[in-house]
Amino acid sequence: MPKGYTTKAAIEKYLLITIDVSFDAQVDEWISAAEEIIDQETGRDFAIFAQNGVATDRLYDGDGTGTLFIGPVTQVMTVKLSADGDAIDADQYFVYPANTLPKTSIVMPYLYFPEGNQNIVVNAKYGAVTVKADIKLAATILAAGIINFAWADGSSIQSLTMGRYSVTYKTPEQKQDLLSVQEIMDRNKFYNF
Repeated sequence: MPKGYTTKAAIEKYLLITIDVSFDAQVDEWISAAEEIIDQETGRDFAIFAQNGVATDRLYDGDGTGTLFIGPVTQVMTVKLSADGDAIDADQYFVYPANTLPKTSIVMPYLYFPEGNQNIVVNAKYGAVTVKADIKLAATILAAGIINFAWADGSSIQSLTMGRYSVTYKTPEQKQDLLSVQEIMDRNKFYNF
């Protein structure tokens, strides 16, 4: 079952074709394959939608500073400076960015996150509000590449290797779009330092 990075309608618009409804189940499989490529190449899951509004605890390492990177979350419920400690008052910290979702960090101007491994507990609604527009585009282009390969209409099909995957295209425009997919995935890679 696809996660929602793209839709059959978006793929049809991209390819300027109509896909018969008898292929809906197959299109869903191709969309799932495109989503898996994106998730594996970026090290992220872009479909984590705040877990149906349920807040969960996650542990973080304190580093002795007043800033903790947590994102993405839609809402921070509580912050504890130790696993068995009480939650600190909400007026002791700020969640950033202030005016947009998702939130990605907590800043305490008058306190610090004590150094330690997995000693900070943040209860929050984890995930993004929607799948990012560039990820939607990348999924659409990748799924269209899979469909192009499967759809033998006599056109000249060529392939392009992206990471560990090979995708197909029929026109120079589609090749350029596939190259932009690699840029999108590179831009959205998760690096864990």
